[in-house]
Amino acid sequence: MNVTSIFMAMIQLFLILIVGWAGQKSRVLPESAQTVLTKLVVYITTPCTILYSVLSNDNLPGVGTLAELLLLSTLCHLLAAAIAWGAVRLLRVPQGSRGTYMCMLIFSNCGFIGFPVVQAIFGHQAVFYNAVVNIPFYPILYTLGVGLLARDGARRGGEARKLELKWSTFVSPCLVASLLAIVLALTGWKLPQVLTDTVATIGNITTPGALLVIGISIAKQPLRRVLGSPRIYALAALRLVGLPVMLWLGLRWFIADPVVLGVIVVVFAMPTATMVSMLAGEYGGDEEAAVQGVFLTTLLSMVTIPLLMALLM
Repeated sequence: MNVTSIFMAMIQLFLILIVGWAGQKSRVLPESAQTVLTKLVVYITTPCTILYSVLSNDNLPGVGTLAELLLLSTLCHLLAAAIAWGAVRLLRVPQGSRGTYMCMLIFSNCGFIGFPVVQAIFGHQAVFYNAVVNIPFYPILYTLGVGLLARDGARRGGEARKLELKWSTFVSPCLVASLLAIVLALTGWKLPQVLTDTVATIGNITTPGALLVIGISIAKQPLRRVLGSPRIYALAALRLVGLPVMLWLGLRWFIADPVVLGVIVVVFAMPTATMVSMLAGEYGGDEEAAVQGVFLTTLLSMVTIPLLMALLM
């Protein structure tokens, strides 16, 4: 893998993020820009990116590889949960915040920023692997994750909220597109070329759109609120470096395909998922710590991801 190309790709992504930050700070972008762009990326362009990764790929994996990816992703999430359980005690995170810190370690931004980064490093065909790896994310987030955040809420003196499990809770446009991509991969079905080209064109909006949103989001955060404590920096180091290195050390003995291994490592090297801060506010977790974690890991990931790829891949 060309290390220089990885660094150049990440620099390009970072520069797009800076454009979003500058557009928000200079008020060139309206207040509604973040909401509109987020919906565009989540509901339209990212699903197209996922579908195009299959439609443009003539060398798709079989059922065995797909099942292996799903199993590995689930096991990696559970392993991350075990590591997080030990980490919050080692870091002496106070009661009422432990669930939030665990969620920041377990759940990465594997979709919103994960797809652009994987595409930049490995090419658009690797996005399909990323889509499969992401499938367990929502079921685990809305069971284990919400349970941890709700426990924090109860210990912080808030009103305990009961999670209502509905099928719509687990359904997202990216999940639907991922499942459809698996069907296309297993059946070999293709769309007419004009439709495939249209899907590709729309999907090309994903990378700049997602990074502009992240830049806007960072620009809206007060500096004093997002600087955080030493504990947050320790968590960021574990989230961005410690966890992916541990997974790489374990998985490299079982995964022969360097792209598959690279995608899994990159997915778990992503910054903390923005959903953690949103759900922390909803279920009474430590929302301030969650916002700090999302901000710091997002910013630092622009440096840590290319370094990890250079050292490990």
